[in-house]
Amino acid sequence: MVEAFVFETFFFFFPAWITNMLFVIVGALASALRVPDVPIDFSKNFFDGRRLLGDNRNVGVACVGLIIGIAAGYLVVGDFSVSIFGAGGAFLGHTLLGSFVKRRLGLPSGYKFPLLDRIDATACAAILLFLFADMPLRHAIFGIALALTFHPLISFLGYTLKMKKNPW
Repeated sequence: MVEAFVFETFFFFFPAWITNMLFVIVGALASALRVPDVPIDFSKNFFDGRRLLGDNRNVGVACVGLIIGIAAGYLVVGDFSVSIFGAGGAFLGHTLLGSFVKRRLGLPSGYKFPLLDRIDATACAAILLFLFADMPLRHAIFGIALALTFHPLISFLGYTLKMKKNPW
């Protein structure tokens, strides 16, 4: 029973988690290959005079990470709605919402914001999966708890492997 619950939670969140990790991997590869960056916000400012998202969020990495995340999610879970809303939630949460909130608070790109950095992708994926992919609420809560637990460890591993600029 417990194993089935954990597996079902993994089933729902795999596309979000793999997409979130792919942004780091694709970003590191793009940087190593010197792929030109086009910021998602096209370097535009919000009405408060601050950038919408910042330079660390670019179109190429987002598109490639999102496409590969949806495809990988579909290959593993076999459910397109789970893949699209999971990967889309990760993209909305981590790439857009998290960066937008940090810029509104006046925080620079890459600045450590522990709670937001750990659950932005998973929380947005949980909301979309709950609303559009019939994910039970108990899986949403457990998935967020897993993200709070494992995100710091995985982020530190990415930093150690020189795939991330910061260990968070």
